[in-house]
Amino acid sequence: MLLMNNYTRLTEKERLLIEMYVRENRGIREIGRLVGRPGKTISLEIQRNGGYLRYYAPQAHANRVISNREGYSKISENPQLESYIRSRLQERWAPEIIAGKWNLENQDLTISYEAIYQWVYNQAGDLYKLLPRQKKIRGLKPQRSKSKIPNRVSIHTRPNAINNRSELGHWECDLVFQQGNQSQNILSAIERKTRLVVLKKNQSKHSEIVIKALQDVQSNSEYPMKTMTFDNGNEFAMHEKLEIPTYFCDPAAPYQKGSIENINGIIRRYVDYRLDANNITQEMLDSVAEKLNNKPRKILGFLTPNEMMANLYKENFQSVTF
Repeated sequence: MLLMNNYTRLTEKERLLIEMYVRENRGIREIGRLVGRPGKTISLEIQRNGGYLRYYAPQAHANRVISNREGYSKISENPQLESYIRSRLQERWAPEIIAGKWNLENQDLTISYEAIYQWVYNQAGDLYKLLPRQKKIRGLKPQRSKSKIPNRVSIHTRPNAINNRSELGHWECDLVFQQGNQSQNILSAIERKTRLVVLKKNQSKHSEIVIKALQDVQSNSEYPMKTMTFDNGNEFAMHEKLEIPTYFCDPAAPYQKGSIENINGIIRRYVDYRLDANNITQEMLDSVAEKLNNKPRKILGFLTPNEMMANLYKENFQSVTF
């Protein structure tokens, strides 16, 4: 039996567990039991951080970290650091990336990404609009409804080489829609190991058109494609035309393809949801993809996806099949 602890603050790991169980729509008492905390603690934590529909663990943890204002003061009292943060925000770098890159180059004056978030929140004006979600409380995305996919293969049968990202050429894919238009869309695809991103403009979400866009990516020798992971949208019903192994998330569980879900949120920083879909061009998407592929990523040791891909080509050129 897990021991309950009423006297210590929730840790970041516990908050991540809470978010996972909230996504699974578990009850307060069950979450408390699984995390090892009283139900009242779980209830208050969720309520003061946006509720069930908007609970986001990194933000919830950052809200508590603000009680220690050392990081906040560090930014306010250092013009060079403040200027660096402002300029990188203008370049659409996330606070986590800003902190990581700064700390690599300035080990005598480190900063946490939580401190950057809270510093932004305490500034007058619209600086917060440069943050990844452009709002102070970041919530969950609507989940897709269950759909029927012919010859659908569950993500649970996906080989470990894909799950642990030990091999190049395994992708995740999704569609991004604009406000008021559920036909035209942006096809986003990400290579799991390098986080390399490809974006394609589609005039329709019909499966034949969506899969044709993926075939165009597949035929490009620059982007090796061995497998693809989807959610359960009908737009992926013709997946077998790709002639590669394909895997599908559980119904209402898009978080199982977390790489593409994360990059879709980042894409919104460059392609506003309110932008008329008719005004989005392939040239615009190519430019966005180029920026994303040349932006340092923490998960890559602050290399860019392009740098990571180049390094892998050098190390494994003979093993990569085009």
